[in-house]
Amino acid sequence: MLYYKGYGRSRPVALLAAIMTLLREHRPLRIHVEDEDQAYDLRTLMIFVSNNRLQLERIGLPEAKALEQGLLVATVLKPVTTIALLQLMLHGALGQLADAEHIFSFAFRQITVHLAPALLRRRQRIKVAMDGEVALLEPPLCFRLAPEKLLLLKPEVPPGENPPDPDSQ
Repeated sequence: MLYYKGYGRSRPVALLAAIMTLLREHRPLRIHVEDEDQAYDLRTLMIFVSNNRLQLERIGLPEAKALEQGLLVATVLKPVTTIALLQLMLHGALGQLADAEHIFSFAFRQITVHLAPALLRRRQRIKVAMDGEVALLEPPLCFRLAPEKLLLLKPEVPPGENPPDPDSQ
């Protein structure tokens, strides 16, 4: 998050940070993911969990509709080359990520992510980004919706005025 500290939070800075992160070499993780119906043994560069329908629709993932049923969506990035990562970014920018061959997505109520046993001996914690903040967490990681909705406060908008655009800040 060095980029945010030096340049603030904006779309161009987020894009630059994403590109710089993608261009670095990454070691794939071997993980075991369990939900109430299935289990997956995966080799991945990243698992992305979302409850943002608009974000998932913009990148072209059909699982976005599952959020209306109270589910979350996990998107798994299979190990790929840097060139393939850049191609995936283009697919996402064009709203066609579902067509990309290196992406695996599924909807769920709750999942638990374990590191493969061989990795547990060497690595005790996993780097996790949550809303732009990075933390090192000990596995297993459990993802589920909170039992109650998050209450948000928003300022009143006087009649005739448009609310501020959150993307312009």
